[in-house]
Amino acid sequence: MQVLVLVAAEVFGRVLPPAHHALTLVAVLLAIAFTNMVCAPLREHLLVLLEFSSLSVLSLTLTLGLYFTGDYPLQGVAAVSLRAGWTDSSTASSLCFLALAGAWTAWLRCRGPLGFRQPLFQQQHVWVKTTA
Repeated sequence: MQVLVLVAAEVFGRVLPPAHHALTLVAVLLAIAFTNMVCAPLREHLLVLLEFSSLSVLSLTLTLGLYFTGDYPLQGVAAVSLRAGWTDSSTASSLCFLALAGAWTAWLRCRGPLGFRQPLFQQQHVWVKTTA
């Protein structure tokens, strides 16, 4: 369903000016992110957060890209600073995404084949026989 909505926005947005096309895609991405956060179609909370962060980064990228299109694109120091912030935010979000994906795989390794949490260290009981 999400892919269908994104394809529809892409196909019907081609007749719009580039700025309006980007705004249409931002609106669709935000609607998908909102729907996924409210409905929570996935069981695992971490996957929902990863998907939301991915859609947020895409929306931010499209929104910041609007500053460089249209009749009055940014130039000079403002353009350089915006590009630097854009690059930094994309890099930081990618690193956070990789860290969360690493935490997800580590969490899956701690689970057994049936989904039960396995202890990290097996406890061994030593019984001492006492005579009184």
